[in-house]
Amino acid sequence: MNNNFFAEFSPWAPPDQQLNITSSLIKWKTNNNEIPIAQCSANCAPGQRKVPIPGAKTCCYDCAPCSNGEISNTTDLTRCQDLAH
Repeated sequence: MNNNFFAEFSPWAPPDQQLNITSSLIKWKTNNNEIPIAQCSANCAPGQRKVPIPGAKTCCYDCAPCSNGEISNTTDLTRCQDLAH
């Protein structure tokens, strides 16, 4: 692999081996050259739901607790489920 590039594409290689990326050669514009996070909000924990932020991209949201009588048992749900069901 050429040292000036962080990736190499080989169209004649098997499909799952055509693109080879050397991530250590990528220069990220972050502290300590860390890979940036692809979302601007943290995950919403169980017991919370995602609430869109007006005017923001879909990856940006607030987390709000489920209302009384509702539950969410996984991360990043957009709606809590009614306990009656």
